Amino acid sequence: MTRFFTCLLFAAAMLTAGAYDYKVGDLCYDINEDGNTVSVAPEKSNGGYNSLSGVVTIPRMVLIENRPYTVTAIARNAFYYCKNITDVSVGDGVIKIDSFAFEDCTGLKSVTFGRVLQIIGFSSFSGCKSLTTLDIPEPVKEIQESAFENCTSLTTITLPSTLLTIGRSAFARCSKVTTINGGENVERMGRNAISYTKWYSNQPDGVVYFGKVAAGLRGDIPETLTFKEGIVSIAPCFVNNDILINVKFPSTLREIGEEAFAACRNLNNVTFPSSLQVIGSQAFDACMAFTEVVIPDNVTTLESNAFSRSSGITKLTIGKGVTSIGSYAFTSCTGLQQIYSYPDPDNVTMGRDVFYHGPSASCVLHVKNEYLGKYEVADQWKNFMPNIVGDLTDQPSGEKGDVNGDGEVGIADVTQLVDLLVTNSENERSDVNNDGETGIADLTMLVSIILSSSH
Repeated sequence: MTRFFTCLLFAAAMLTAGAYDYKVGDLCYDINEDGNTVSVAPEKSNGGYNSLSGVVTIPRMVLIENRPYTVTAIARNAFYYCKNITDVSVGDGVIKIDSFAFEDCTGLKSVTFGRVLQIIGFSSFSGCKSLTTLDIPEPVKEIQESAFENCTSLTTITLPSTLLTIGRSAFARCSKVTTINGGENVERMGRNAISYTKWYSNQPDGVVYFGKVAAGLRGDIPETLTFKEGIVSIAPCFVNNDILINVKFPSTLREIGEEAFAACRNLNNVTFPSSLQVIGSQAFDACMAFTEVVIPDNVTTLESNAFSRSSGITKLTIGKGVTSIGSYAFTSCTGLQQIYSYPDPDNVTMGRDVFYHGPSASCVLHVKNEYLGKYEVADQWKNFMPNIVGDLTDQPSGEKGDVNGDGEVGIADVTQLVDLLVTNSENERSDVNNDGETGIADLTMLVSIILSSSH
């Protein structure tokens, strides 16, 4: 029995003892792997400090055993549930504030961030219910998931021009936020990043844009939806409704977020721009009106279930740039009859059961002849035997002359091609005459195509 209680006391001591390397003044520090910098660490192994209150200042540099160390991070759980802290000043050496660093610091009223901060971590300030304003400076580039979730007194947010990513639920349940300034260069937003704020609910009906993101859709769902040029991504769960029939994507689009158009069962075939790189998980799940899907050559990633349950698809073209196809990407695509796959299968990572419960035994897989032998033995692709044929040539997917990849051949393509010629550059569609180079001859042929189509 004595030994049992001794073990209990030892375990309790371990829970309350600090796991930090050094303590200087009120704060604890861990030496980072580089041996020259430190992170502010929690005082207790389960996070937080016993007695901190009022103003907390994170220094730029700290002396440990008479040696100076730059403070470059605030570690995970460092100030978790320090509810008596009222103000925090982050030193100019801090690059990252890690997960849960100030979570549930309910008395925290203000935060001054340092001049080199780049990343505000997962749930790092969630539950800080006394924060009223937030001024995030340059060079912050990423605010991670739930970073300021449930900051219920927050009313005004100022974001820097350096900010590129706002994670899922970053400002969820910040219902009093009426003003969001800056953030004009944001390129990616997670689900519900700003959706449940007064700022969002005060936006006019239609597509809500934030920075370079189509963040959401307010009001009645239209039958036809046209996105403005300049945006680079569409946020997750953008619209999930049977009413939507047609979508026109901008030529600048790079990413379509997870579940962006899931269950849009009457959405007709869409033309993806050549700029597209990523199609997110379940982005077009259960889009049953699709009959043909053409994945452009710049797309590298099809995430899990990207087109699952889209049973009307009969023809699928996979561009040569695809390097990753997620699990169940085309599961239950039972209508598939023809697949045109351009990539080298050795360069494509396949998730689990990409074509599970999909094409019938008669579905034909068309590949480039030079890759035929590889497809015949490659994981999952070999299941299409004996219907694998090597009849593809290295032509870019899409309509001939569609230089900008918007699905149409017109003056916009001439402008794009002229720009490419002036800058002595090219894209995968600029070789209009297929002579292996981009030049004046391509411009001549493009004009000829446009003129012939106008008659």
